[in-house]
Formats: sequence, structure tokens, C-alpha cells
Amino acid sequence: MSAAAEIYLTIEADKSTSPNRYSEVVDEWLSDVGFFTSGENYRRSSYQSGDIYEVRGYSVSYDVFDPAWAESLVKKLYKLDPKLDVEVFVYNLDRTADVVARTKREVAV
Repeated sequence: MSAAAEIYLTIEADKSTSPNRYSEVVDEWLSDVGFFTSGENYRRSSYQSGDIYEVRGYSVSYDVFDPAWAESLVKKLYKLDPKLDVEVFVYNLDRTADVVARTKREVAV
């Protein structure tokens, strides 16, 4: 089985003192569970203060909903550079609607 999920990841870093060595780590971490690290469902915005990743996957591993999975990236990035501030948010896209309204046509048999 696979899941549909969205990852929102922020990495705050002073790029003048911390070179961007983490993008390969992030891309590998995402790829390992089935996210594509290119294309329309992958967006990385780079700023002087750090990077923001917004990634959607519609056929990824359910491991993304385990807190240990997100914590593993935070730990990897901390080991790479303890000065980074990292936040990971995981959203489940397989959800039921809060409100549903429709018409139903009667079909004659």
C-alpha cells in the first residue's frame, strides 16, 4: 500500500557561514520513501536565510507518518551542521471531506 503525503520542510541557515551541503541529504531522504525530487510536485525555494521545500507524493511509503522518520532527517542535518534550524511538517493527503454536497440523478433500469 502507498500513501499520499505532503512535506513542508524549512531549513534556516546563515548561507554566508553555512554552505548548502544539505540539499543532497534532503533529496536522498525524500527519494528513499518514494517522493520525486524534480517535477511539478517538488519545489525548493532558496533564500539568504535558508531553504523551504514543498513536496507532494501520491504513492509514497507510510513511513512518512511515523514521527521517527521526520526526526531522522532532523538528526542527520544536525550532525551535518549543528547551526541549522530545521522544521518538518508532514500532511496526510488521504483524507475525507469535511463537507459534501451533491445532486443524485435517478437512473431508470
